[in-house]
Amino acid sequence: MECAARYGDLIGAKKVGARPYDVSEATRGEDALTILADFKPDMIIVDFAMQGMNGAEIALAARQRCPGISILFISGFSDSEKLRGAIGAAPLLHKPFPPAELAVAVRSNLDARSAAER
Repeated sequence: MECAARYGDLIGAKKVGARPYDVSEATRGEDALTILADFKPDMIIVDFAMQGMNGAEIALAARQRCPGISILFISGFSDSEKLRGAIGAAPLLHKPFPPAELAVAVRSNLDARSAAER
């Protein structure tokens, strides 16, 4: 659940694109998992390189706590093969990316989750 300062104004009770979202933020993996004890989001955005735990570890723990949760990874790593090996088929945005690309990725991820629940 990464909402670094430069993404924090794009996500949350604020907006991604034209849509408002409720968001909790964490900068450390352990903090993200603590948040999931009380906050049950439809999806999480996880930077692969977080303090304490990597994004794949956070995603695994999040899925154990919130089965069916959607996950969107973001990363500045250029080695996509190693990254794909760690995160599997989950959507991935490569940093840097424009706000519109984040908005589309969030909406697509949430739409896919909704369609799977039908």
